[in-house]
Amino acid sequence: MERQHTNKHLMLPDAAFGFPLRWLQNETLYSLCSRYHRLSLALRHHQTSQILFGHRSGGHAHDLPSHLDNFVEATCGALGTALEVIEHHTMAPYFLPFRSPSSAADAMRAMRGPGIKSLKFQLGLLTSRFRANHPLKFCTECAIRDVEVGHPPYWRLVHQFPGVWLCRVHERVLDVSMLKSTGVGRFGWFLPDEAMLEGPYTNRIADESVLEHPDLRRFSLMCEALGTTPLEVHFSPVHLVSTLRLRLAERGFLTSSGGLHAQSACASFAEFSQSFSKVVGLEALVVDEKSAYSQLQLIRSIQRARTHPLRHLSLICWLYTDWAEFLTSYRSSPPAQAKSAQATTARESTISETVAHPQRSLCIALMAGSGYSASRAAAQVGVATGTAMAWAAQAGIAPARRPKKLDVVLRSSLHDALRQGISKAEAASRFSVSVQTITTTLRTEPGLHLAWTQAWRAREQCKRREDWIQGMEAHPTASRKELRHLHKADFAWLYRNDRDWLTKLMDARPRLPGSNNASLSWERRDRDLCDRVRAACTALQGGARSARAGRKLALWEIYQQVPELKPQLRHLDRLPNTKAALADSVGTIPSAKDQLPLF
Repeated sequence: MERQHTNKHLMLPDAAFGFPLRWLQNETLYSLCSRYHRLSLALRHHQTSQILFGHRSGGHAHDLPSHLDNFVEATCGALGTALEVIEHHTMAPYFLPFRSPSSAADAMRAMRGPGIKSLKFQLGLLTSRFRANHPLKFCTECAIRDVEVGHPPYWRLVHQFPGVWLCRVHERVLDVSMLKSTGVGRFGWFLPDEAMLEGPYTNRIADESVLEHPDLRRFSLMCEALGTTPLEVHFSPVHLVSTLRLRLAERGFLTSSGGLHAQSACASFAEFSQSFSKVVGLEALVVDEKSAYSQLQLIRSIQRARTHPLRHLSLICWLYTDWAEFLTSYRSSPPAQAKSAQATTARESTISETVAHPQRSLCIALMAGSGYSASRAAAQVGVATGTAMAWAAQAGIAPARRPKKLDVVLRSSLHDALRQGISKAEAASRFSVSVQTITTTLRTEPGLHLAWTQAWRAREQCKRREDWIQGMEAHPTASRKELRHLHKADFAWLYRNDRDWLTKLMDARPRLPGSNNASLSWERRDRDLCDRVRAACTALQGGARSARAGRKLALWEIYQQVPELKPQLRHLDRLPNTKAALADSVGTIPSAKDQLPLF
């Protein structure tokens, strides 16, 4: 059972008088709870969590908090319902518009419940190459203004969305707090003035020069606009792909047949993306012309349309002037049919069109009932002779023939060869006819096309299996990925047409031992990490904190400045220079199991 912690100084919510605080303009839930923590004089951060969220670590996440039903109950509903809190005071509206309604419902259910668990993974944040531990951001001018009007500085929601680097009110680049996102004070409640007092524990998200870059400014504003999207709004992947493709066509990046002008489109998008290197956290959006093609597949693939919002926004910012223009285009573009649905009915479409063809039944009746020849019936209903013969073959009618290239004996031999599954090209070469003649024969001889298809598939299956097995024997030490690259065509055919056999064969193959990362340059990693550690230690001991020069630092102070250090603590034996730098500044180096400071 969770132990209850009480303090006589704590200002508890009261059902009769309501919650003692009210929302400030555009305030996050985390900010309000931090103000409550300070006002209540709580000695421990977990006490505030226990009071407001019913658990000692509840609601501590500043981006996607949990236990929101408990929060509404603790505040007697004075600050709104759980859904209202999610929509107006958390970062959830930024991530949910590009997800399906069911995924969004699951996310909100997790935030209202006892924990978000794997929510960030389900939203694609952990695999997106963008950080999932979102930093707390603030504008110094906003914080000063807050003090002037009589309340403590607070965290504004519009500043927290990924991709936002600009305070629109003061035209100022945002500062980034090193608290919480680095793991230090993970369960704590802090306000911007505490981050400002830490001095070197804050960083600028970008250089002031980005203020002169119009594309980056538009991108920041689009990120803000996405975060204000109502919870009931969801962009259909099918409609989204259709809208972006229409915009590509308007910009001249699509061919008349709907294909992508890859060279011009990739060059334009790659040039546009270079500006993202100026903002911390957006470096993954920078692409060259080669990788730009992969990024542009988002506009061609419905499945890839479900990705991190930053990737959607980079494409939207490239194609549109602002968010309002994109919304107008999305709402006015015609609805599109899902490509997957079209693929599902692709094989049936030809047959359906044939069955529904108004002349088909008449043509078959003339040939079967009235004894018309194919050419006469075709002329009667107004179609080509080949079409009439194909319709007859589908109905099981063998049309009368007047041999020109294939006499009776040669035709019989051709039929036998096709029933054995030889390819069209091989049959054309063997019988000295064109491939078109072979195709016509298959279409107009009842039952022949089906027999040939089954036999050809069986032959192809045997050949592909044999080639794949020979490839495995020729490269016994190759990994699965290497085998796929060595025999791409065989793998592709087997994966599409004989997957069960391929899976069983590969599962039965002994797995190779995992890589020992021999290609990793530990020397280069040690050199780079050592330089960063020494620079961080110098900043912490000197400069504005010159009074601290020479004193030993705590390890957590260093990896707060150098987050990449913490995962490498267990590998210090392979990083001698880094280890020496830490020993000079910390003294005794704790083990890798050392925990973050408790609050």
